[in-house]
Amino acid sequence: MIAPGSPNQLVKKPTKIDRMRGLTILFGVFSLVTTIVVSWTVFNQNLQRQKDALIEAGTRLTIRFDHELSERASSVRAMGQMANDLLSGGDARTFDPIRSLTPVKQHNGYMLDIPNGYSADNIGSLTGEGVIPKSSSAVAREMRMAVALTPLFRAAATLNPDTPWVYYTSASRFAYVYPRSSADIYFFTAASLDYDVFRKATPQANPNRTLFWT
Repeated sequence: MIAPGSPNQLVKKPTKIDRMRGLTILFGVFSLVTTIVVSWTVFNQNLQRQKDALIEAGTRLTIRFDHELSERASSVRAMGQMANDLLSGGDARTFDPIRSLTPVKQHNGYMLDIPNGYSADNIGSLTGEGVIPKSSSAVAREMRMAVALTPLFRAAATLNPDTPWVYYTSASRFAYVYPRSSADIYFFTAASLDYDVFRKATPQANPNRTLFWT
């Protein structure tokens, strides 16, 4: 008689079913590990492709943005040069907007009507605060200069469809805007002189006349 737990106790040998069950479990574990490894590899590859695509898109966007800024900077420089030439030379061919200004009581100011020979496409909106200046005044001279920049304003506005308008704001309390808009949409107010785009461009704030973005 063999006592329970004796080394000589007979050990039950695994059956064919037991071996098949063990192989099935082993194969299942192997398949699971293989699936995880393959999925992780595919995930990393997709992630890398997405990173590469984002880098490529960012590079294209940077190049496009730099190009647009360069074009706009060139436009601003051209406008500045032309404005200086007009103010210095006093070109007699410059259109005189004073004759086409009319009072606008509800805005306590004045605006530029479309003069004869012009259309809404080739003249902007000039609006100002207070009374209409005299034709011989320095303000009128500045207005003539601003309106003479219309071809450059139009070129800058049509160069890029994302440019809603181009405008000139004066310390003499008027603004010239292209494309033309009605007085209900835009009319010069003193608040325009508080914007960064004006304050940072004054001779006191920007004596070297460097370009800047706001």
